[in-house]
Amino acid sequence: MLRSAIAVAGLILCGIPLFAAEPPGARRALLVGVTAYPNLAPKFQLQGPANDVVLMRHVLSKHFQFADANIVTLSEAAGEKDPAKFPMRANIEREFQALAANAKPNDTIFILMGGHGSQQPECNRPGAEPETDGLDEIFLPRDVGPWNDKAGSVANAIIDDDLGNWLKAIRAKGASVCIVLDACHSGTMTRGAGGEKLRQLDSQNDLGIPAVTIEKARQTATTRGRSGEKTRGHATEPSPFKLADKGGLVALYAAQPSEPTAECDLPPRDPKANCYGVLTFALCTALTQGVETSSKPLTYRELSQRVFQQYSAWGRTFPTPVIEGGDRDREFLGDKIWPGRSSYLLTQMGDILKVNVGSLSGMTPESIFAVSPPSGLGDKCVGHVRVVSVRPGECIVEPCEHAGQPKPTDLPSGGVCKVVAIDYGAMKLRVAVDSLDEAGSAIGKPHAEKLMATIRGMSGENSILEFQPDSKRADWLVRVTSGGKVILVPAAGAVVNTATGGSSAAFGPKAMDAKFAEWLKTSLENIARARNLVEIAGREDAIAGENAPKIELHFQIDGKPMSWPSPDAAVYDKEKLRVTFTNKGRAALDVTVLYIDSDYGIDCLFPKNNEFNRLKAGEKIEQSFTASAATTGLEHLLVIAVEAEGQATDFSGLAQPSLERYRQTQPTTRGCGSALHSLLKKAAFGEGTRGIGVADDQAGHTMKLIPLTAKPGKRMVGSKP
Repeated sequence: MLRSAIAVAGLILCGIPLFAAEPPGARRALLVGVTAYPNLAPKFQLQGPANDVVLMRHVLSKHFQFADANIVTLSEAAGEKDPAKFPMRANIEREFQALAANAKPNDTIFILMGGHGSQQPECNRPGAEPETDGLDEIFLPRDVGPWNDKAGSVANAIIDDDLGNWLKAIRAKGASVCIVLDACHSGTMTRGAGGEKLRQLDSQNDLGIPAVTIEKARQTATTRGRSGEKTRGHATEPSPFKLADKGGLVALYAAQPSEPTAECDLPPRDPKANCYGVLTFALCTALTQGVETSSKPLTYRELSQRVFQQYSAWGRTFPTPVIEGGDRDREFLGDKIWPGRSSYLLTQMGDILKVNVGSLSGMTPESIFAVSPPSGLGDKCVGHVRVVSVRPGECIVEPCEHAGQPKPTDLPSGGVCKVVAIDYGAMKLRVAVDSLDEAGSAIGKPHAEKLMATIRGMSGENSILEFQPDSKRADWLVRVTSGGKVILVPAAGAVVNTATGGSSAAFGPKAMDAKFAEWLKTSLENIARARNLVEIAGREDAIAGENAPKIELHFQIDGKPMSWPSPDAAVYDKEKLRVTFTNKGRAALDVTVLYIDSDYGIDCLFPKNNEFNRLKAGEKIEQSFTASAATTGLEHLLVIAVEAEGQATDFSGLAQPSLERYRQTQPTTRGCGSALHSLLKKAAFGEGTRGIGVADDQAGHTMKLIPLTAKPGKRMVGSKP
């Protein structure tokens, strides 16, 4: 599927623009979300795009000063009021043409397109670029139809060449464009795990494209490559669409061409969560947190990295967002930070108290704000409020006792709120038994009952594990293979190939023998510890404010600077990764470096062997690490820096072996007593009832989470890190 958000320069209805052209510098958005497909089967109807366009509208208007009149939405809800706003092919094309007609130099265009995506044999129209695999990527509007053999295309599909030409017409007027495509392009038949729905249709089985036609297109591409004809061929996978070959245009894709993407209830673990596209919700979260925590605007490259970090914090193993375009280092939408737009304010409506910040900013139920008088009337804390419930853009709160202050009886409307504690909840790994086996068939009742009893036996108040009867609300699934053994699969970001039965990110298989329960408990606890650590680090990194300790990181791979931040940063077997840490603050910092591999092992890289890990103000140290192909896939380098006080602090006690080579280890006690240590101890060993994170300016720590893709083999000669 694809998705995009456009700042529209004008809409045309029956040839008449809905918006008059604005002077140069106009900022417009077009939000396209397709949820209903009348010509497709019920299983292909979506929910997320309808919510995505509403969420993106909120973020653009609140944080980036997009006037409401300049944000145009094409969706089912908009179409019910005005048929010209249904997300049909003709309506979508009309809006792109209007953008091109009205665009001026210095205009900013933002495009979001959400719905199903697929592939079809490449067309032979004049000007169409050849594909390396012989297949065009397509976006499916509301009125998509079946394959038309005579036309050589899926009826009403928007082909990548079409989209590329529409965008080139806008760029020709001098406007800058950011397009977000939240859709699948993979032709592989898959099903999502847990409660996820993939935004993808299979070319052959779902769109009716004959297998012989698809194979012919692929053979043509293969022959063309041998003959030396120029194609879109690259040493790595091609990008999903031919959009960003020149400056002024940045494209952010939900996934690599070979990956599906998904929609699901977000944020995770929220019982009142709503269905959103994974990319769109992560993007809105990254934009909101970037605005609220940084004194300088995010670049597109930094934004894509934050999206990838958010995926990691949610425990996702796919997809991999892709950024493309010559302007990746330009600030997002060319905007500066708008004064006052990031203030957290307390308001009262009747008996209800609200704070204008929500789940997009990392807020959770039971988190606490300190309240001071409205701006200009002093900054002394007059009381605290606790979060009762959370929505994407706001919290419902109530007065509470905190930090020795009594429960306030009279709080000022318009009071300035400051986060003093983030509640991470019980931080248990929710485990369910998948009712379907790898091939998608229902498992037998005896298997299911035995597995559920085993999981219940290892759950409990003081356990880091929790049995979840509903697989749609689980974090991990225990799944039965066709041979009757068991594998472990993440419910978020796991897919099953229905043609081969293979699972992504699966661990096992293990026979249900006398050692099965021990293996299951050990494996799940390792997963829970590593997952919690990544989640906490990702959230702490994203919401760290200006008062957090400042540590600067620089990376080299085999002596060459590594592109950073970058969502597709990769290391290959035996490459040497060198990291330079610089303490940019005024206080000494104790630094710990952990490596979390794709098999949920946690290795302490620094300090080792009682190394002194204190970094003075302004001091710089270098550490080198050698990559290994023992594990491959999405992995994380985690840097924890704590303001120094007394004995040096480190977090080496969080280390644990990977699942395949598990052995019992005991945590060290260095660093005990700090709020951060208590939080991580709870996350790793299930001690206590809830994980509470103290606000950064009080806790005196910072956490940097750096996702990396570990790959086997050697890097291609000439390719950059």
